[in-house]
Amino acid sequence: MGLRSVTDSTKAVLMDIPKIGTMPLSLKMRKVHNPDTGDDIMIEYNTRPFKVDSIRINDFTPLVWAGSFWWDDDFKIFRSCGEKEISSLSSEIVDNSPHYYVIGIVVTPK
Repeated sequence: MGLRSVTDSTKAVLMDIPKIGTMPLSLKMRKVHNPDTGDDIMIEYNTRPFKVDSIRINDFTPLVWAGSFWWDDDFKIFRSCGEKEISSLSSEIVDNSPHYYVIGIVVTPK
């Protein structure tokens, strides 16, 4: 899966699925507020994989988190740091990000 800029405010996710092909998906990015300058600015989104222990039929399985940076008032910077692999949606990086997408799959039997 790839994540690349389409415009300043849109990301394209390209998912390569064996025997099916490549599926494009556009994600609208949101601006974040810089309290230091008072500006609303567009900042890159960061991605992290989810830890996947198993995939259950008919349930959503999160695969990738794509989230915006956030303002750290202690250090006066935007940051996006935390777990390298996300185990749940209640993780530190997910809680801190003001906007994010969760990309995943639902497997259904034929």
